[in-house]
Amino acid sequence: MKNNTCLFGRRAVLEALLAGKRNIEKIVLARGLKGETFREIIAEAEKKGIRIEELERKRLNSISGTEFHQGVVAVSSPIESEDVATILWKAYEKGEDPFILIVDGITDPQNLGALIRSAEVAGAHGVILPEESVAPLDRATAKASAGAVEYISVCTSGNLGQAILHLKDQGVKVYSALLSVTAPLIYDIDMTGGIAIVVGAEDKGVSNRVQNKCSGSFRIPMKGKVKSLNASAAGAIAMFEVVRQRHSIGRR
Repeated sequence: MKNNTCLFGRRAVLEALLAGKRNIEKIVLARGLKGETFREIIAEAEKKGIRIEELERKRLNSISGTEFHQGVVAVSSPIESEDVATILWKAYEKGEDPFILIVDGITDPQNLGALIRSAEVAGAHGVILPEESVAPLDRATAKASAGAVEYISVCTSGNLGQAILHLKDQGVKVYSALLSVTAPLIYDIDMTGGIAIVVGAEDKGVSNRVQNKCSGSFRIPMKGKVKSLNASAAGAIAMFEVVRQRHSIGRR
């Protein structure tokens, strides 16, 4: 298989097997593993006819490039990028207003994985990433997402600004998270209907070239001494405000 990638971590590998989104060549387990998750991994791999190998843990360290593989490594194809139109179509097919996360300049795999996990749990239809200045959608990001990357559509865009303009042309409002005290509070923004949330890196925030294409911006109120949130925490707050507002509308 060409362009194989390495996926590691119990939950990440199990969800990859269950989702069936990747072509998995083989599963490598550390000798002597026990537990329900490992039994599920073996059962799913056998069901799909995927080869299973058992090796010493040191060999897994070498294969995965980390000691934090939890005794499970999968050799698989990478996640394939979808386009913006496909993400929109999937939302409309469900009879739902589009709900999309856009990531700008987040280079830490832990933050990116956590954002993707929150997006999937919140019911977002897709995540749009830039081609550059972003953490790779690799094994560390997949592990940090706890397998969520296997279930949500991901689009890698060469031009976030153009992707945003396309969303706006389709009636999707695009709001970016800012630290500025002049930005409206998130609770004062109407996030019903088609919506996309843009989250930037903690140190630089959303870039001007992206911000200038957005419908508007918002801020999350800060009451403590520390004046900024982890990017993944800010993104989770914003996405679940979308969930809250949609839930409130649905109850009326």
